[in-house]
Amino acid sequence: MSKILNISTPPIIETESLGMSPGALAKRVFVKRLYQWCPTQNIEFDPWCDEEYPKTITCDNILDAKSSIKREFSKSPLVTSKNNNRFPLEVYYKLETFHPTGSFKERGAYYVLNKLSPEQKKLGVISASLGNWAMALAYWGKNLEIPVTVVLPVTASLRTQQFCMDYNAEVVVHGKDLTEAKRKAFAILVNSKFSYINGYDHPHVISAAGTIGVEILEQMPDVYAVLVPVGGGSLIAGIAAAIKRIRPGVLVYGIQSNKCPSFKRALEKGAPYQTALELGIATSLQVPTVGCNAFQTARNLVDDVVLISDDWISKAIFHLIDREKIVVEGAAAITLAAIMHLPKALRELREKKVVCVISGGNLEPMLFKCIERAKASDGRLVTIKATFPKEDLDTLKKIFNFITHLGCNIIRHDFDQSWLSDSYPNELNVTILCETRDKEHTKSVKRLLNKFFSDICEVQQERFCTSDMCKCFSCRIE
Repeated sequence: MSKILNISTPPIIETESLGMSPGALAKRVFVKRLYQWCPTQNIEFDPWCDEEYPKTITCDNILDAKSSIKREFSKSPLVTSKNNNRFPLEVYYKLETFHPTGSFKERGAYYVLNKLSPEQKKLGVISASLGNWAMALAYWGKNLEIPVTVVLPVTASLRTQQFCMDYNAEVVVHGKDLTEAKRKAFAILVNSKFSYINGYDHPHVISAAGTIGVEILEQMPDVYAVLVPVGGGSLIAGIAAAIKRIRPGVLVYGIQSNKCPSFKRALEKGAPYQTALELGIATSLQVPTVGCNAFQTARNLVDDVVLISDDWISKAIFHLIDREKIVVEGAAAITLAAIMHLPKALRELREKKVVCVISGGNLEPMLFKCIERAKASDGRLVTIKATFPKEDLDTLKKIFNFITHLGCNIIRHDFDQSWLSDSYPNELNVTILCETRDKEHTKSVKRLLNKFFSDICEVQQERFCTSDMCKCFSCRIE
């Protein structure tokens, strides 16, 4: 039996093309990104701040910046704390609060605007900002006759907006945070010929911020550590690049709000990381994603990053105003807050010379809330709630006189009637907020009020330290 072979036409196999030959590819010009509008296009690309190719700022860049800005910027003061007898270390303040707009951002604004080409200067610049950068850019834009447009989030104060307008800047208010404001700025950029300038990551901005580090070493060669506020990262990157090149042994710490720990998270992740933020006192540090150039420059130079809460920032603001006679914003006070939190944060700095960079003095109208919060956290505020018959005003007079004789300061009082109470309209409620000298005075006031007015008064006290054995800074210095 013969075997029949079934021979059919072989199947056609479709293969993928391997593309053009190497010779043909070599002749092509590749364009990394397109700038024309497209729904799928990343219009937020900034050639100066490219996440794929971050730039490392060197000490040479910083020295070039120092040479360029020295005509406009003399060395900012480096002063000794008036209260070094109260600290377990030597504290010095590098004050960047005396610039016309009140912050270190002016160094970067002046330098980056001067580095623009004549054509770019003529067309103008645009930038998104939380406040300080916008004011610095507007100020130097007017002085250098360069058109400036700034995009601020809705959380920016009216004072900041008005300041920018006073210096002829175009002000756009958009978005709940810096990310949304920045997105709006790039949307405007699509249909304009502005140059976008990143206020916390542009290489020239970082270089200019680094001049502060050079000045610190010139003013105090034997400094042991420098504490730097951290938001977007330009200040810590510039200062660390300068100090670690000139004097590698000096410690550089980044101090960041725990409401927006973007730099801390970036170190943990190994790259800039979008961080959820909460509104806090250090408003100018609330940058959700640290700059790629700043992170690339600082990641291996910073000795540690410490997170600080609003309670300690409030206490630091109050201490600087009350004891040092220095008015600062929350972002600037955060470095002193780290020292005040010394037992838990930076215990290795005991008996060392430490410089706190005070980055700005633009304290917003929340000043009184910060001070009140600081007093409350120190146990120096007492709330007295009294309830008595409406016609018995003699009792109210006795309470006020008693508080006065105890040496308390009555901050405010409010009257209220118990609308839903069965005793309405005959009953009156009074809430009195009092300030005491210190914790011991507070205990005494509370004890005496409970003794003589226990039937009509309820005394409440807010305390930051809940344990009598607490060894925190506020307990040790009282």
